[in-house]
Amino acid sequence: AIGAGQFILTLVAFLVLILLILYSEPEVFARVKYSLFIVSVVVLFVAMATVTQKFNHVSIYLVPYVALPILIKNFLNARVALFVHIVTMLIIGFIAPNPFDFTFLQISVGVIALYRLGNHYQRSFLFFTAIIAFVSYAGIFFALSLVKLGGISGFDWTQLLWFLASCVLLLTTYLFIFVFEKIFRFPSDITLFELSDTSRGLLRELSDKAPGTFQHSLQVANFVEVALREIGGNDLLGRIGGLYHDVGKLKNPAFFVENQTFKENPHDKLPP
Repeated sequence: AIGAGQFILTLVAFLVLILLILYSEPEVFARVKYSLFIVSVVVLFVAMATVTQKFNHVSIYLVPYVALPILIKNFLNARVALFVHIVTMLIIGFIAPNPFDFTFLQISVGVIALYRLGNHYQRSFLFFTAIIAFVSYAGIFFALSLVKLGGISGFDWTQLLWFLASCVLLLTTYLFIFVFEKIFRFPSDITLFELSDTSRGLLRELSDKAPGTFQHSLQVANFVEVALREIGGNDLLGRIGGLYHDVGKLKNPAFFVENQTFKENPHDKLPP
């Protein structure tokens, strides 16, 4: 009977998630692989939480739940990441020893971490996010303990070690991102950020062989980024499109006016 009740509540939680996404981001369900991705992430974290309950000496707080909103945000956006994180923590709360404490703690820290990470894509920001997450865990857990115990007497200091371990495991988030990126074949924000590096790869070649085109592409990328930011689009993806939109001119750079010198125009040597 308990299992049946948990199953029904889980279905209700999934229904809430679907309605939230349909209301705010309906285009997410327009592509099947995004739906499969969201379900896969939810199932993965619920499964990890369930496994910890099979061992008496392992805390459910060991799982790096903060990685969930960061993972979703890298492929979709912060709003969807927040919805998925909240609903997943509600589902896991059904099996957690202290449901309210667990749910309140994980939702709060997940939101703080998501806000802290913002639109920064450098790997160093994940390290600082892990530190912020640990401090948030410790502070909120301490406050919850004060409410329940009425003082610091009986405070479970060992719980902080589980929070620390979880935040250390949070540093593996980029491994999750890499795996899901390969499975579902869509680029993460991390990959897009790396593609925007003008000091290497195709953009470096464009800068060396077609400097005029390269400067033009930079201007287009800046315009597109600002425009998409104003309308709430994916400004990073738009910037990448602007940077690479004329890369085909590398085939014959001198045949395009922005790369020509005043000395010679190769079109003058061609018949009509």
